[in-house]
Amino acid sequence: MRLVADRYRIESEIGRGTAAVVFKAYDERTHHACALKVLRTTRRPDETWRRFEREVQLMTELRHPHILRVFDYDLEGRRPWMAMAWARAGSVRQHLDRRGPLPLGDVLVHAVEILGALDTAHRAGVIHRDIKPSNLLKTSSGLKVADFGVAALTAERSANGAVGSMGFLAPEAGTDALSPLSDLFSVGVTLFVMATRGNPFDLVSDGPRSARMRQLPVELREIVHRATRRDPRERFGDAREMAVAVREAVAGASFQPLVERAMERSVGLAEAAATGYADG
Repeated sequence: MRLVADRYRIESEIGRGTAAVVFKAYDERTHHACALKVLRTTRRPDETWRRFEREVQLMTELRHPHILRVFDYDLEGRRPWMAMAWARAGSVRQHLDRRGPLPLGDVLVHAVEILGALDTAHRAGVIHRDIKPSNLLKTSSGLKVADFGVAALTAERSANGAVGSMGFLAPEAGTDALSPLSDLFSVGVTLFVMATRGNPFDLVSDGPRSARMRQLPVELREIVHRATRRDPRERFGDAREMAVAVREAVAGASFQPLVERAMERSVGLAEAAATGYADG
């Protein structure tokens, strides 16, 4: 099989988008599985290449336990690539498709993980712009936020057109009003989808009147509703404030057993990874 940089042996294709292909690879130096993202275009410098370069830069500079780590890359070759940690369990989207909604305890724990990662990004002046289940990877150490390929810098102010995934985009996406609060809108929609496996358009169009929304516990429903307000000024002030609201919900007696079970599952996965039965 093909060997990249005399180190990464490509085993199989695991994902393909308009800009890049992601492969499962074997790192012959560390003897561990990894993910290799390879740009499809060979034209440079075009917009796709510039976005890939920025993604590499951001994912190597942003350090947080719940941001997917890029540990090697090459931007000089004919086809730029980056090597990332391998997530054997796949994405939250894959979990939803295979097994249905996540347990509520898992949703709450993962919400804090996502918001912690975004807080780090936002404080560094970075707006992700594409938070959704397929960009959240399940690992033995919790969720990892991945794919900063369409991220924007806060200092740029202009979004240069709406990019991201329909249904998860804030109303102000694609305008100069883009801000870190736009990511919080996407988090709110993502929590709704994680907990219900519902269609994001149902939430965006129906809001609190959505039948699936009414199935959620009132504490989580209020968090999702506030995060997805059309007016950014009516959302949480930042990722930390939203994380505090989630933690306050977790502290409620009704949620505590659910969260404890979620944490027990996480510890079990971590122990499996340490003995070689899971990746993370």
